[in-house]
Amino acid sequence: MLEYRIVHDIPGRMRIRYGRYRFSRNKALALHFALCKWDMLESADVNERTGSILFTYSVDQRDALIDKINSLDIPHFDDTLYEKLIKENKYLIDYRDINDQYIGKFTAIIARRYASKWFLPLPLPVRNVLTIYHTIRYVKEGLNSLVHKRIDVPVLDATRISVSLLSGQWGTACNIMFLLNISSLLEDYTKKTTSLKLKETLSVNIDKVWVLEEGKEKQIPTSHLQKEDIVVVQTGSMVPVDAEVVNGEAMINESSFTGEPLSKMVKQGSSVFAGTVVEEGKIYIKVRNLQLESRINKIVDMIDTNESLKAGI
Repeated sequence: MLEYRIVHDIPGRMRIRYGRYRFSRNKALALHFALCKWDMLESADVNERTGSILFTYSVDQRDALIDKINSLDIPHFDDTLYEKLIKENKYLIDYRDINDQYIGKFTAIIARRYASKWFLPLPLPVRNVLTIYHTIRYVKEGLNSLVHKRIDVPVLDATRISVSLLSGQWGTACNIMFLLNISSLLEDYTKKTTSLKLKETLSVNIDKVWVLEEGKEKQIPTSHLQKEDIVVVQTGSMVPVDAEVVNGEAMINESSFTGEPLSKMVKQGSSVFAGTVVEEGKIYIKVRNLQLESRINKIVDMIDTNESLKAGI
């Protein structure tokens, strides 16, 4: 059994640590899905670099959580059982890759600035030539905006850098470009991580569903669903596909889809959509669109291309 220690513990939130790189990235992702099934947990974040797990749990369930942690045998944990789930939730891998990518970029910016300043001091004329070289990009972007009759941020950036250079304040120009690089990096990072978080929130992850076959309810993998199949959805369950209600009545919460906080009644002939939740009742629905063709999935696809859809203004 791999030993751990509690490094952070407040009511409802606990972090434990096994040690750096005690498990692989795949095992960390598999552990995330396995731990999220624990009844007392609201969320679990597994970090393979630090070998730590952050639990957010029901405040009155601390003892139950400790018991589950003590029974967790990480060295013999079979992550192959979650390979399909990891592939279907590619955003988790993307999120980690983005973190690695931007940590590397940020480190490179800091290293270039201070390493050359402290360890490789250059003669003043050489530093000035490099400053002018780096200024060219900002001036070109500013001039491009002016050519297209736009007064925007690139114009302001180019103006303040140029004014600093013309007034002989070379250090100020360098500091401005350094801060612009940092802010641009943070802006890009925020855009990408926000997009991934939206995709995570909207994604429909249902492994198995109940279907009606020859008058009997039977559980099958979601991947085996076909159009026209009759799916059974009841209180507390998420609707797995876009479909039409053929029998039963229920109160449906569509807040994840429409943003509307109030539930609505659905009955025979009503349409229901993947990602919505049955709050009360039981309905039999005929599959209209499978998961990849659902409206919620089209919203996720649109998030992927949101930069190309940005309004010109």
